[in-house]
Amino acid sequence: MPDKIPADPVRSAARSAVAVSVAALITAAALFGALAPKAAALEGRLVDGIGIALQ
Repeated sequence: MPDKIPADPVRSAARSAVAVSVAALITAAALFGALAPKAAALEGRLVDGIGIALQ
């Protein structure tokens, strides 16, 4: 009897896919959190510029 039962390749691939998906979601959330304030500031300046141009 072998010491270790061989891993099921389908389950192993599914676990890897889930791990990569979770890592991607965490990275996306971190990037969004870091970039959202900058985007909001830029949007504010653009809206102000358009308002001034229309007056």
